[in-house]
Amino acid sequence: MTSVSVIAGNFPLALALEPGSSVRSSLGVVVIGGITSSLILTLVLVPIMYMWLAPDEFVPSHGGIADETTAARPGAVLQPAGASGHS
Repeated sequence: MTSVSVIAGNFPLALALEPGSSVRSSLGVVVIGGITSSLILTLVLVPIMYMWLAPDEFVPSHGGIADETTAARPGAVLQPAGASGHS
């Protein structure tokens, strides 16, 4: 929402509609390009990288409820996926 308002606010600067404003029009183009690229990086690239690097399954090691069987046992310590409870 903020990015859209910044882009919309810089359109008149980038279009250089008034005489003598062509000097500052490059600033408007750079701001619009920077905000657009940061928006795309934030909304597209970061979630894609997270899905690529994050583990497929996460089971909390403590303090969480994984399923109804552990919820029925108060004080049960949850183990990470694949870990055995025996030493």
